[in-house]
Amino acid sequence: AKLIERQLRSYHSWPQSKGADEGTNGNVDMHHLFPSRSAINSDRGDFPYSDINDNQTQRWYYLGNEMSNKPNANINAYSEFVGGTLEPRESVKGDIARALFYFWTIYRDDAMQADPDFFQSQLTYLCQWHEQDPVDDFEAMRNQKIASYQDGKLNPFIVDCSLVKRAYCNDLAQCEIVSIEELHHEKSAIL
Repeated sequence: AKLIERQLRSYHSWPQSKGADEGTNGNVDMHHLFPSRSAINSDRGDFPYSDINDNQTQRWYYLGNEMSNKPNANINAYSEFVGGTLEPRESVKGDIARALFYFWTIYRDDAMQADPDFFQSQLTYLCQWHEQDPVDDFEAMRNQKIASYQDGKLNPFIVDCSLVKRAYCNDLAQCEIVSIEELHHEKSAIL
């Protein structure tokens, strides 16, 4: 258990040096904090996200493993790194995108002061990822749980999928909004 604790740390999806630094509200806002392996967090640093060509990937991360060779199977479960950028695993790309939309919207002044180009440099990928990886039950429940610790404040980009299109990604197709009550009903019907 201690080995796992040392390998995991709190991960700022919006880098501290880009506006989420200590002393700001964005630093402690859990809507953009995720658990991460230390190696991934360290390699990503304050680089932006992007899609990386598999043949250019320098490091592949899966669970506690890091390798330099392209995996033979289950490639979508790996996060990828090449000098200057990180590509999260496929199943969390939308979650990361919605966290960054949230941070940019709520803490824009801090982000602009630190690096006015950081958000825009990733916007194309974030729009694609939001569409390709829609909100799932876990993300919706995580949003509710975080809100219970943060004065009821939800990430609105999780609650209303159309907000991304209206605010930042005009070219996206219309999404189907699923209410939190519907998600809870679906979840209870599955169990």
